[in-house]
Amino acid sequence: MFGLIKKRRQPVEVVDVKSRTLNSFRGNYFIGQTDALIMEGQQQNAWGGVFNPAESGVILFLDIFAITNFSSQFFNMEIWVNPKLTGKGNTSSLVHPANLTLNPPTQPKVKLQYASQINEIPIGGVNVSNRIVPPNSTFMSDSNKGGIVIPPGGSFAIFLKSPGPFIYESRIVFRWWEEKNSVGGQQ
Repeated sequence: MFGLIKKRRQPVEVVDVKSRTLNSFRGNYFIGQTDALIMEGQQQNAWGGVFNPAESGVILFLDIFAITNFSSQFFNMEIWVNPKLTGKGNTSSLVHPANLTLNPPTQPKVKLQYASQINEIPIGGVNVSNRIVPPNSTFMSDSNKGGIVIPPGGSFAIFLKSPGPFIYESRIVFRWWEEKNSVGGQQ
């Protein structure tokens, strides 16, 4: 009598690819920084942020941001969601996809903008966090792993405040990815 032969199950191969790696491979993960942000004296401020245009057609997933203080004095930073910022915002040309194999490189729909030597403060929006950036150092956020989700028309900005009569120089770096807006939700 022939016994039944059980067929052994083969293990299933599973690949765990982080969302930022997958989006980098697709050309949707970007790294960028502001130009030098200058604040002179107690009344001058600066800001840098990522702005998702209303017509972008993408959702912005913020991963990491960093603020470098090149000065010998501390300054204050505020994290804002959807603020109205003053000053003529410049669009940074220092943005590139993280996937360096792409030729031509993909262009982000999201804009990295900045302004310095301004006297005004943000209006509207929500100030969600405040920090002190020590002299000659970099403040780096934890990886948000895309947990900060910004729809078309939304923004995330870092506002830098001069606390004293010194000259401050800083740069702000952002890393994010973009995905096609297929979510129903508020626009």
